[in-house]
Amino acid sequence: MGAMDKHRLPIFFMHVPKCGGSSLATLLRRQFRPHDICPVPADGEWPTAVSANRSYALYCGHFSMDFLERWNGCGTKLLMLRQPLARVVSLYDYWRSYRWEYIRENLPAHNGPALAKSLAFSDFLRHPQVAPNIYDAAAAQLLGRRAHLITEDPSAATREAITALQRFDWIGMAEDFADSVARLAVQLGMPLPDVMPRENASGPGTPSLPQFEPVTRTEPTENDRRRILEGNRIDIAVYEAACRLVSLPATTQATEHSRSSSPATRARRYFEHAGGGCANR
Repeated sequence: MGAMDKHRLPIFFMHVPKCGGSSLATLLRRQFRPHDICPVPADGEWPTAVSANRSYALYCGHFSMDFLERWNGCGTKLLMLRQPLARVVSLYDYWRSYRWEYIRENLPAHNGPALAKSLAFSDFLRHPQVAPNIYDAAAAQLLGRRAHLITEDPSAATREAITALQRFDWIGMAEDFADSVARLAVQLGMPLPDVMPRENASGPGTPSLPQFEPVTRTEPTENDRRRILEGNRIDIAVYEAACRLVSLPATTQATEHSRSSSPATRARRYFEHAGGGCANR
């Protein structure tokens, strides 16, 4: 672990799907020996009892605040977020990129990739089976067992989800991935990579594993956009609150600074000039 030894362990990374989390998890895992990394549960369900897992230094997964609360505030908590409209479009395209052969041979009968490949985007947004994945999904993870508030009391759900943000020691933004990683590198004392990983990307020209095929990027209609934004009111409020916490504009548009240099170059520039550490509050 090297320089990571002096920081408070364990490290918990709450992975919200399609927010750049797989790429960040790759970077984090490089800092630890394999036996220091908690395996992802085979059934995908993170246990609420942690006694059997206390020997690990790194936890990366789609767990909720329920899992984190069992640790009584110990460790360093990390979170990545993304503008909800972009996240939903990315999820659809990612699921569509699975090859049918892989879906039929490896996934359950009812699964998101099969639906995405079978349905137009507008129909996908209306399908009840995928609703938990596309509407207020980040808020659901932040709320954990209180996620029922999303439908029962949206105002309370918004307040509690935003309050939950304050428990994290670092919040990264997918739209500013390189700069977010640079902040984390300073905060944790870990080396900055020369090349930023790009895991689980979809679309023409992106690296692909055998189970994936290139897909054309989806351009949502105005009605699609309206449906996504209306269905993600809480996630939008959470995203905007996170942007305020990290002092970033709540926008998906690249800045001139972002366009003027590569992600790795921008991250290294931040890392070299940050100096003395960086708190994410």
